[in-house]
Amino acid sequence: MHRPIGAAVLACALIAAPFVKAQEAMVGVDAGADSFLYGSLLKPAGNDPAPFVLIVPAASPTDRNGNAITPGATPNTYKLLADGLAARGIGSLRYDPRGVGGSAAAIRAEAELRLDTFVGDAVTWAKFLQLQPRVKCVVILGHAEGALIAALAALQVKTCGVIELAAVSRAAGDLIADQLKAAKD
Repeated sequence: MHRPIGAAVLACALIAAPFVKAQEAMVGVDAGADSFLYGSLLKPAGNDPAPFVLIVPAASPTDRNGNAITPGATPNTYKLLADGLAARGIGSLRYDPRGVGGSAAAIRAEAELRLDTFVGDAVTWAKFLQLQPRVKCVVILGHAEGALIAALAALQVKTCGVIELAAVSRAAGDLIADQLKAAKD
């Protein structure tokens, strides 16, 4: 390396701000009836207020990272999304829905679950997120069936936006009938 170039590289390294990675923390909220829901809060680097995205998972047994609970299905979809947001200065919170991952114990009987249960959980997480330091505003992002949950939760809590990914575009009754038919075949 030539001296002038080496000196310039060294000078840039010394005056450049140190690389600070996003910080991830495990968090939990009270889900009522002596149960808790758990998730991961990813704060972008820096100390400035930032928008945060609440990632509402699909209704299938998918964990906070976007992985199915069946072996071999580990695309880490939601984790990769959170990392990409953090790299652009946007925080996120992704969570395990009732009955999955860290929130597995937050379910007594699957037959007792209702859409309102999952909407209430998203509202609880959005309110939790709003109370965190550095949170400028909350965007609720829902994937697949989570898109409906996100839209309904946004009616109950202040947000700066709603994002729906792969939202269902058919009537719920028709969708369920088709799913049950496919399961029988």
